Amino acid sequence: MRVDEIERFLSVFVEVELKTGKKMAGLLMKSGEEGLKDSLVYDPELYRKKGYYFLDQWPDGTSDMFRASHVKKIRKS
Repeated sequence: MRVDEIERFLSVFVEVELKTGKKMAGLLMKSGEEGLKDSLVYDPELYRKKGYYFLDQWPDGTSDMFRASHVKKIRKS
């Protein structure tokens, strides 16, 4: 999926299906954003790795990082 297609969902609660078949739901966020730099909540790796996306607030509190090219489907939930 193209980056512009993914980024229109930033800060929106979405359901994502990756090309591996894994399905996730949560608030779509982008790694490398300045707000993640000194955050006490997020892993510092989320700031250092640029060009990835992740979901916040999904049921078990974790989320895989993925690139736009890994996404098969995305929809607002």
